Amino acid sequence: MSAALESTKPSYASTSFASFSVADIEATKPQLKLPARIAIAPPVQAYRPSYTDRHWASQLNTWSPEEVDVLQALEKPLRAAGIASEVVVLPSSLVAVCGDRDESCRVDAERAAAARAARMPC
Repeated sequence: MSAALESTKPSYASTSFASFSVADIEATKPQLKLPARIAIAPPVQAYRPSYTDRHWASQLNTWSPEEVDVLQALEKPLRAAGIASEVVVLPSSLVAVCGDRDESCRVDAERAAAARAARMPC
C-alpha cells in the first residue's frame, strides 16, 4: 500500500501546499475518488501533565453513545451527496497508542485502524 501511495505522489496540505502559488493549488487534481469510505477516528484529549510542565500530553478517548449516533447519522446525507459510500466510527481499541512527541504516529495509527476496520465483517 505504501508503494502505491508513493507512486501517485500525493500532496498533503499541511506540508506541501504552504509554498504553492494559488495557480499551483488550483492546478492540483483530486486524489480521492468519490464516494469514499470515511473512517472517523476516536477523539484525542490534550492536557498538561502538571502545571509547571511545558510539554503537552495526549490520550485517546472514546466517543459517547450519543456522539456515535450523531456521527453515524452523517452517513445518510453524505451518501446522498455522493461523498461517502460508508461512514465508520473507529473504536479506540483499533487505534495504536502513540507517544506524545511522535507527530506522524497518530496519522499512521488512524490509517492502520481504518484499514483494519475495512477488513472486519459488518
